[in-house]
Amino acid sequence: MRTLVPALALVVGIAAGVLLGELRQDAHAQGQGGGKGSGGGGANNVACTIDSVTGVAFGIYDEESAAAQPSSGQLNFSCKPKNKPVTVKITIGPSTVTGSITDRAMQQAGGGDSLHYNLFQDSRGSVIWGDDAAGGSSMVLTGADSFSVEIFGYIYPSQDVTEDIYADTLQISIQF
Repeated sequence: MRTLVPALALVVGIAAGVLLGELRQDAHAQGQGGGKGSGGGGANNVACTIDSVTGVAFGIYDEESAAAQPSSGQLNFSCKPKNKPVTVKITIGPSTVTGSITDRAMQQAGGGDSLHYNLFQDSRGSVIWGDDAAGGSSMVLTGADSFSVEIFGYIYPSQDVTEDIYADTLQISIQF
């Protein structure tokens, strides 16, 4: 199984914020595999490429709100050869601030405050997006050609933090 690993940075501010997809557009991975029990005739080559990442824009954080602040972003990638079904597993690693998947946080730029958040596979925020080992669940998709995946983010309510920009860096892996 081969892995495509773009880095994804998470930035949010009291004034404005965004989940940034700062990754190389030429990132790709290739894997080889033959059919079960096949005895020759060549391997099936698969190559996947990141097409685009749209940021999760949290905007202004209201520390007095009793509700979690939602937002979402988009990960788009494509695989070749075209019209060939491929199954991919998408994982999102731990926060560099906390080292945890289930307790992710962003660090204040130049300060000591942390702003806790998490990323989810669903808009209700019930399935934490993780790696199946250190916490949360991976997402497995089967399709052909192009994939479009929405990433849901929530900043937890009632956090007493200083007005500033907050950041965390995450790693997303696409395995096939």
